[in-house]
Amino acid sequence: MSYTHHMTIFLRCKLIEGREFYIRLCIRESYSIRELDRQISSRLFDQCINRRQLAPFADSKLTTISIGLQIISSVIKICGEGST
Repeated sequence: MSYTHHMTIFLRCKLIEGREFYIRLCIRESYSIRELDRQISSRLFDQCINRRQLAPFADSKLTTISIGLQIISSVIKICGEGST
């Protein structure tokens, strides 16, 4: 990923989870800057999060970082299933 990819993600995504989501997506899909911009504009991360119930994580005693990583993994799995 280029510096421009990172700056685009950093400037356009406020949530750490969203930033990591788009970084992983760019690496996996080899997105151009234009395609990355299109995905962020279409709010792909928000759409994927909204498909998933986050309730199982609410009562967990896991740390905030662990919860974030589990959510990101779930989002990537959900979005990955839809693209194949």
